[in-house]
Amino acid sequence: MNRYQIQPVSSQQISSNILLEDIGEAPNIILSVSPCRSGSSVLVRVFGAAGVLSYYQQLKTMLRWKMQG
Repeated sequence: MNRYQIQPVSSQQISSNILLEDIGEAPNIILSVSPCRSGSSVLVRVFGAAGVLSYYQQLKTMLRWKMQG
């Protein structure tokens, strides 16, 4: 049995939890969550080459720091 339960989330459910004064000031965010060996490193490099601000493995790094104290 799969220990992860995947349920769809609508954009309305997400947006109802974000408080913004002016929705026009909100930046577009591209979030890529992918397993290892799936091409995510190349995607980050392509974004960087195109001038798009991108971060790689930030959640993994923060969790590692938290676990290490």
